Amino acid sequence: MYLLNGISIGKSIMEIKHIVRSILLFSLIGLLPGSVLEARQSKEGLKFGQIKFDHITVEDGLSNSTVYSITQDKNGFMWFGTTNGLNKYDGYEFTVFLHSDEDSSSLSNNSTGNIYIDDEGIIWVGTWGGGLNRFDPATNKAVHYLNDHNDPTSISGNRVQSIYKDRNGMLWVGTYANGLNTLDPKTGKFTVFKHDPDDPGSLSNNRIWAICEDRYGTIWVATSFGLNRFDRKKQVFVRYYMEKGNPHSLSSNIIRALFPSQGDTLWIGTQNGLNLLNLRTGSFDRVYWSGTSTVRFNIYSVNSIFEDINRNLWVGLGGGLLYKSTKTGELQHFQKNSDETYSLSENEIRSVYVDRSGIVWIGTRTSGINKLNPHRKRFGIFIPSGKSGNGSQSKVILSVYQKNDFLWMATLDGLLRLNRKTNSVRQYFTLTKQNKKNTYQVLRHIYPSPHDSSIIWLSANKTVIRFNVYTDQYTTYYLKQSLPNSARITRPLSLYEESNEILWISDFTGGLIKYNLKNHSIVKQFVHQPTDSTSISHNEVWFIYPVDKSHFWIGTGNGLNYFDKQKEVFKRFYFDEERKLNRRFFTIHVTSDSIFWLGTDYGLIRFNPLTGHWQNFTSKNGLPDDKIAYINQDNDGNLWLSTEHGLAKFNPHNGKVIPFDLTDGLVNHEYIVGCGYRNEKGELFFGGTNGLDYFNPEQISINDFEPPVVLTELKILNKRVNIGENSPLKQIISNTRHLKLSYKDYVFSFAFSALDYSNPKKIKYAYKLEGIDDDWIYTNANNRTATYTTLPGGNYIFRVKATNSDGIWSNQQVALPIQIVPPIWKMQWFRIGVIFIGIIIITALFRYRLRKIRERSDALMVINRQLNEQIAERKRAEEEKEKLQQQLIQSQKMEALGTLAGGVAHDFNNLLTIINGNTELILLNTTKKDKFHRHLRAIHQSGIRAAELTRQLLAFSRKQMVKPRVIDINQTIKEMNTLLRRLITEDIVISTELKDGIPKIKADPGQIQQIILNIVINARDAILEPHEPKEKRITIKTDVQFLDETFVTEHPGSRTGGFVVISILDTGKGIDQSYIERIFEPFFTTKEKHKGTGLGLATVYGIVKQNEGMIYVDSEKDKGTRFDIYWPTSAEQMMDDTTDESAIYAVGRGEQILLVEDDENIRHFVKNILENYGYKVEKAENGAAAVQLIQDKKIVPDLLITDVVMPGLNGRQLAEKLKDTINLNRVLFISGYAFEYLNKENVMDEKINFLQKPFSIPSLLQKVREVIDDMKGVKNTE
Repeated sequence: MYLLNGISIGKSIMEIKHIVRSILLFSLIGLLPGSVLEARQSKEGLKFGQIKFDHITVEDGLSNSTVYSITQDKNGFMWFGTTNGLNKYDGYEFTVFLHSDEDSSSLSNNSTGNIYIDDEGIIWVGTWGGGLNRFDPATNKAVHYLNDHNDPTSISGNRVQSIYKDRNGMLWVGTYANGLNTLDPKTGKFTVFKHDPDDPGSLSNNRIWAICEDRYGTIWVATSFGLNRFDRKKQVFVRYYMEKGNPHSLSSNIIRALFPSQGDTLWIGTQNGLNLLNLRTGSFDRVYWSGTSTVRFNIYSVNSIFEDINRNLWVGLGGGLLYKSTKTGELQHFQKNSDETYSLSENEIRSVYVDRSGIVWIGTRTSGINKLNPHRKRFGIFIPSGKSGNGSQSKVILSVYQKNDFLWMATLDGLLRLNRKTNSVRQYFTLTKQNKKNTYQVLRHIYPSPHDSSIIWLSANKTVIRFNVYTDQYTTYYLKQSLPNSARITRPLSLYEESNEILWISDFTGGLIKYNLKNHSIVKQFVHQPTDSTSISHNEVWFIYPVDKSHFWIGTGNGLNYFDKQKEVFKRFYFDEERKLNRRFFTIHVTSDSIFWLGTDYGLIRFNPLTGHWQNFTSKNGLPDDKIAYINQDNDGNLWLSTEHGLAKFNPHNGKVIPFDLTDGLVNHEYIVGCGYRNEKGELFFGGTNGLDYFNPEQISINDFEPPVVLTELKILNKRVNIGENSPLKQIISNTRHLKLSYKDYVFSFAFSALDYSNPKKIKYAYKLEGIDDDWIYTNANNRTATYTTLPGGNYIFRVKATNSDGIWSNQQVALPIQIVPPIWKMQWFRIGVIFIGIIIITALFRYRLRKIRERSDALMVINRQLNEQIAERKRAEEEKEKLQQQLIQSQKMEALGTLAGGVAHDFNNLLTIINGNTELILLNTTKKDKFHRHLRAIHQSGIRAAELTRQLLAFSRKQMVKPRVIDINQTIKEMNTLLRRLITEDIVISTELKDGIPKIKADPGQIQQIILNIVINARDAILEPHEPKEKRITIKTDVQFLDETFVTEHPGSRTGGFVVISILDTGKGIDQSYIERIFEPFFTTKEKHKGTGLGLATVYGIVKQNEGMIYVDSEKDKGTRFDIYWPTSAEQMMDDTTDESAIYAVGRGEQILLVEDDENIRHFVKNILENYGYKVEKAENGAAAVQLIQDKKIVPDLLITDVVMPGLNGRQLAEKLKDTINLNRVLFISGYAFEYLNKENVMDEKINFLQKPFSIPSLLQKVREVIDDMKGVKNTE
């Protein structure tokens, strides 16, 4: 007697039925969904871990509803034997093989009830009337074995009922009424075994139901009367029968199925139940039977047995499917239930098979195929069955929360409380009535109070409710809008109880609300202000997440906000640099590592608030949808996301996504934003539009099966390609290892499948054609084809990969080499031949033409030479023109700079004349004891320095007066020290090495300054160019040398004599040797555009040559440059041009002076000085006024003092106009800048008397006295 869960299985059939139904109800299906009002017990409650059978019928492509046998080939395809054709299945489509009179290699008969695949992959098909068929699935061709009455070595009958191939390669074939056959594969001949009433060693019956081989190599044969064991040595059969009164014998003599267990046992299916034979003891156990002897087909009749890899047993019965667990020994019986969509489609099971992934396939008598996935996800569901106030059915769950054994759910019809122990449901209608009207309020959010465990808060339209879960008492708070400029409040979405007094509320349109619970009033409403960047970013607020007592994170309709309660300011985070999206933030989950996970309508965001780093995950990363409704976390750290297209398990460490949908047992496709919960046991809850899904993540097994990926079809020009002599396919496409196509097959396509049958619709695919596609092209189960057109000739590889039903990519791939044969004119040998013939023709033509060409070659060379010369000449002319244009532009720029410098000098010198002169006047009338004397002296000295700067500015711009005189070169260099240091950067050292006692030279100091300035500036630029100098230094040296004939010989262009040598050295980048010869050319420069004029060294060269000197340059790359300037020494004595201001000032003797100056202040200043020192002065403001004054007063002045640069008549023109009255020698020109008026070739005319502005009082008086006395031929002795 067999014990099931401690309950004895007796002889009563009704008792057995009752036990099986109880097991089915409580162990497998569980408690079913529904709800009843006012705590009435429902007939249905929660449904958890439901067993589901998928049905595959003729509507899906199956050729017939009667499925007698099932198997799987080595490629992974499923095969089904039916009464009308052999079926091949890839999870999506069926390929049906039938008999054809026109094809001798087709099946011999359409009734293919028994199929068997041997170790070579050959499918043996037993037909009902067409004998045995050897079907090769690689070629889809069959070889027929039929009974021939005249051939005793042929098969004994044409109705084949069972097939088996033993370990020795012998094929055993059982017939319907003609005994047992063995087929020798070497000879192709059959040996027949039949029942002989007179021979006890013969078969017990000629109808053979099943054949198998146990672990010891023994053949067992099931017949319609008894079990037979074949003794190979003696070639006899040992028979086993049912023995009355012996419970350890067979339960029936009609043996219909056999299956050798992995142990020392053999499973035996009889007409009256399941038996187990111990191969060692020979004892039978009746595992499952009716309890009474019967020969009629009944619900206990066993048609098929299969033991899976875990040794669990699956048995096809006349009354359903029987399952026996190896671990527990428990039996489970599955039957058709008309009220259940996913129960068995029929109770009479004819075949059972478990494939390599663990899927159970069940063939029925009249209802096609049933498919059972034992590893289906164990999702629990709850579907409200109550009706709303208006009579409509509502299944939507908007919020969920569990406390103790009670599950609270907010719905469109109020609040539901489910007792998970008793499975009773209570609905609170009183909460849904408003203003005593028969309308029902929508409860949107359940929030447990953090301060009182008996309280939950509920949000409804414009209302929040404080509800006591123990007493059912509640308080309603109405959100009345009384604040000015506030947004309209409609639907509170989330709540946060700060204290017993303050409640924070987020609203769908009303922003963030601070509510006072004691006086039932809104304290403040925080709404978006377009002009205030510290206001909340949007009035649509989805969640409130408190950080501490002073700060919240707020999810809005446009951005995440960080709220400072004390300052009442919001900081916004958009996670969209270009602000293209109005991203809504629905939900937040913070992990233990302080990482924020944010659910938005544009995907999942990982945000680190400490670093500001964020990452976005969307459907492109494998999520089922971009809208994330809620985020939960399991004990392993995985995130579970609800979306509008199912659930997803998300690994936050590697971004791996596993999606789940209705096919996995979920009740919802679309989930509600913010509706989710995790209880203390780790169960996760998600509410949606069709009810509630809940589960323990540890019980959601993930499919790790790696399905084989196969090609299922080849089409050329949109027509299916079959195997044939003239076809590119010699085998089926899945077995083809190399494909050769013609260029005429310019459009071809492949269909493919991944043979994971658990949930084929969820499989994802990727394919590429190497040589054409740079990357994988991704697709899904709805589009499992790849098409290519007009490929050039060559070799390619077509690859396909796929996931399993849980989205895990399989390591198994398709890799099919493809050769496209090009047309003959594109083949290499054809091209080589054409090229060869072409070469011969071209060679002949070439030789012919060569002679002709030579005849014209000489003439053409002459013409060509002339043309080249003309072109070269034109090119040189154009280059010269371009060069001249550039030089003109540069000259104009330099001219403009000179004009600007002159103008600045003129105006600035006028100002300095007034400033310095008046300061000097005041100093003359004060003593050192006066308190302002020191300040006046400082002003006067600063004015003198400013005058020096003006002179240096003119020297830098090459517009200074050239007036050679004997100078001390060392003193000139020392005076330039300050200016030079301003021109270079602070990190460059400038030093001097000046030789004492060197001779004097005759030169214009301005020109000397100009030479030194230009070279020093070039040295500075060279030092600043990219290189690695040991030291940034510029050195100025002086020396004296006498040049002899040897030097002159070695240095063409030089001359003998004494020279002062001025050397300037730098540590710059150096000058390329190819440029040395050109550096003194005008406008030649190696500097970047706009950084040099090309005139600096050319000017230096011109000045040196003008003064009969020489200049040489020596430079080494990356080490520096040296310029040596040889200036002739002078024998003249150096004049002392300084004015001793402490000396007695030169005075006048009543001479008449005419002063012409356009600047009134200077005019007044000079007049006062001259009159104070004994002169008579007439003044005029311009040249015209001076002429008029002389004409009117008839005066003849002893001296004309005139400014040079004046409006109208300038000083030189005035002197020319008055030359009949005043000799030029009696004219003193004064000016701050008179370059264009008084000089000739940059050299001051010695006949011209000139006084440079600004001038001191002594220099003015001395110059006036000097001009007057020179004119009279006497010297001033005063």
